[in-house]
Amino acid sequence: MDTPIKLTKDILLELAEVEDMASLSAEAMRDFFREEIPKLPHLPSSKVVHDPRNQLPIFYSPGRQNRPFIAKEDRSCPICEGNLTGIIDLCHLSGEEYAFINKNLYPISVPQGIAHEKNNNWGLHFLLWPSNIHERRFENMEINIAHKVLSRVILLEKILLNSSLLDKGYFAFIRNEGQSVGGSVYHDHFQMLYSNQEPLSFREDRNFYEKHGVGPTQILHEEISTELIVLSQGEWQLVVPPYIKRPYELMIYTPNRSNVHLNSLSETSVRDLTFLLQKSFQLQTSLFKHLGKDKAYNLICHNSGYGSIYFELFPMVQPLGGFERLGLYLSQGDPIEGAELYRQLLFS
Repeated sequence: MDTPIKLTKDILLELAEVEDMASLSAEAMRDFFREEIPKLPHLPSSKVVHDPRNQLPIFYSPGRQNRPFIAKEDRSCPICEGNLTGIIDLCHLSGEEYAFINKNLYPISVPQGIAHEKNNNWGLHFLLWPSNIHERRFENMEINIAHKVLSRVILLEKILLNSSLLDKGYFAFIRNEGQSVGGSVYHDHFQMLYSNQEPLSFREDRNFYEKHGVGPTQILHEEISTELIVLSQGEWQLVVPPYIKRPYELMIYTPNRSNVHLNSLSETSVRDLTFLLQKSFQLQTSLFKHLGKDKAYNLICHNSGYGSIYFELFPMVQPLGGFERLGLYLSQGDPIEGAELYRQLLFS
């Protein structure tokens, strides 16, 4: 049997600029990023262009096309070899296992120029690695370990959103799984971006809240049928929304109106969310195996502060066509049938 590939404790400690980011201010984090800029192989453009039709922010970073793609079967992993930027959080999980957060080697934003200028691309782009062990995945961790990992993201969000780095900052939390949807390295990871640019999905949530006085998930919760519920855990629901644009899309939401950011969740709520995130990722493995396709999906977090927090998961099972780009969506899968398949996969 092959020896498990992992990033060793010695290398982790050597890379660690700080072991516990709880001791860091947001300003200190920004300074760590600024010190890293001269070492980065590719920098993003300092300018952001906004589409005048909807104010969509567009970043330019040609260097990201040079990111290496490391497939599952590759035995050489640059992460496990320590080819990383400085670590700003090192969390001991158990034994010789650690989770850690570092700066993205191919960032879409860096802290450059005047942070408060609308057309200036200013941001801090992080990576969360749930484990230094190559084959360990967030979805297959023991629940208490995965909970501990997610709690590091929550702490990072709290530090940044409560800071004065920006007049108004936005904390994005995503996962790309599969090369066709932006994933480049098999070693499990998530991305976080603290930016001066409001994501379009956050703006849509804000506009909805300002119009209706509640977030979109409050309306969904009042109207969702039991046929669309895949799994419930505590106050959280894992559902197939009735308005999916593509087959098998999922949403994880809570109707609790006080939960507007990750850091507003109780410990019990975080644990329940961790459980449903794990189940949703496990379902993607089962779904793509069932479909005979390579696994590819995106996860995004709606933590805009307007309405209850929720997550969306988008499996790549149907490409975009011309009508979709025009704004007329055709889903080749029915929401109720999708939820039924997920329940079968969940309990099979």
